[in-house]
Amino acid sequence: MQIKCLATMKEKGRLEDFKYDPQPLGPYDVEVAISHCGICHSDINLIDNDWGMSAFPLVPGHEIV
Repeated sequence: MQIKCLATMKEKGRLEDFKYDPQPLGPYDVEVAISHCGICHSDINLIDNDWGMSAFPLVPGHEIV
């Protein structure tokens, strides 16, 4: 199953369409269907790499429905 999302490819980059194949679920993982996702200020900090720990491509958003 391919995941469709928005991602930034570089520090301070714009969000653009992105697709990827997720890793197989592990024995303690669960699959969650997400219909909507919000972006908050901490996501902007990650996009801008303000904390020096961002890895790219970066798919922001952790407030999900």
